[in-house]
Amino acid sequence: DAKQSNSIPEAENNNAYTFLDSKSDIPYLEYTQWDTSIRGSLTFRFKTHADYGLLVYTDISRAINGGSNGNEERSFLRLQLIADGVLQLTIQMGSSEEKSQKQGTIGENLHDMEWHTVTIDRTVDEESGEGRMTTLTLDNDPSRKLVLMNEGSSSNLDLDSGLFLGGISDALAEVVVDKSVNAAPGFVGCLDGISYTT
Repeated sequence: DAKQSNSIPEAENNNAYTFLDSKSDIPYLEYTQWDTSIRGSLTFRFKTHADYGLLVYTDISRAINGGSNGNEERSFLRLQLIADGVLQLTIQMGSSEEKSQKQGTIGENLHDMEWHTVTIDRTVDEESGEGRMTTLTLDNDPSRKLVLMNEGSSSNLDLDSGLFLGGISDALAEVVVDKSVNAAPGFVGCLDGISYTT
C-alpha cells in the first residue's frame, strides 16, 4: 500500500502560522481531506496563551448534504483546548447513537506559551481488523497518551469536509455535523510542523 503524505511546505521550513483572533486575515487553515477511515496520522505543534480554542475539526458534512449517506452518518473529529488549557478530543463514528461518540481529555496548563506537539493516530484494532482506535500523544511522551476506542455500529471514521485547523470556514459552519463547533472559539496562537499521512 502506498502512503500519501500531505505536508504544508511552509511547515516543513519551520514557518509557523499565527492566529491573532477570529477576525484575523487567516482565522483558520483548510487542507485536503485527511483520510482517517481506518488508519492515518496527524502531527502538529501549537503554542498559545488562551485557555480555549478549536485546534482541529473535520466531518462528513459533504456526504450528508449531498444526500449520499441518507443522513445516517454523523461522523466527526474535533480537538480543542478547553478550560485551563486542557486538550479535549471528541470522535463520533457513524450514527448519533450514544456509544458511537467517544471523548477524552489530556494535559493541563497547555496555554503556557511553550510549544506542545500533538500526534493523533488512527490505527487498526489487531483483533477485529477494524479502524476503531484513535490515540492522541502529547509532546511525544508515551506516558501522556489518550486512547479512544469506538464501540458504535460503524467500524471506520469516514470524513469528507476537508481538514480545518484553528477554526472552520463560514461555508462549513452552515452544514457542520457537530453543531457545538460553531460556538467554539477559534484558536489564538501559533501552529507549525503540520503533516498528515494516510
